[in-house]
Amino acid sequence: MKTDGKLGDVLFTSAQIRSRVQELGAHITRDYAGKELTLIGVLKGGAMFAADLARAVRLPVSLEWIRLSTYADGAVAGEVRRKGVDLDADLCGRHVLLVEDLIDSGLTLAWLRDHLAAFGPASVESCVLMRMHKEDRIENRPVPRYVGFEVPSATWVAGYGIDYADRHRNLPDIHEYQLPAIAA
Repeated sequence: MKTDGKLGDVLFTSAQIRSRVQELGAHITRDYAGKELTLIGVLKGGAMFAADLARAVRLPVSLEWIRLSTYADGAVAGEVRRKGVDLDADLCGRHVLLVEDLIDSGLTLAWLRDHLAAFGPASVESCVLMRMHKEDRIENRPVPRYVGFEVPSATWVAGYGIDYADRHRNLPDIHEYQLPAIAA
């Protein structure tokens, strides 16, 4: 597992993140007023965002977790793999909001929406902290209903629950992560 890259500039400060999470929570509260809402946080990267978002939504919500991965070696999106945690909630007839750290290829979100269809929810929408601009290589990518921040396609990030090679999740800000140069 490579970890010889380094943290770069702060892209989003903890204050910016807090403010945006509060805005998203207010929007979700308005949109789901009077409805039963289940937030499903995608572990590990979405844990901090999902917990903060759940506190920002001013409705009774239930919070569930699922652990998925599409990054086998930290750098290249591949096949979606469920990693030991699955849902034990009854989602039949409930409104579900998937909460994820970022959407890149869209593989995880597409897989999760298909997976949840078997549970019979009333609706399935998604909220992502960051959306990467990689449309040039993505076909039929799911479109999240709620997006915290937009990030350029060539950007790797770490902090606020998001890791690079399982490091930097504990940082309060989101930093650009500078990958090491690859020798030719």
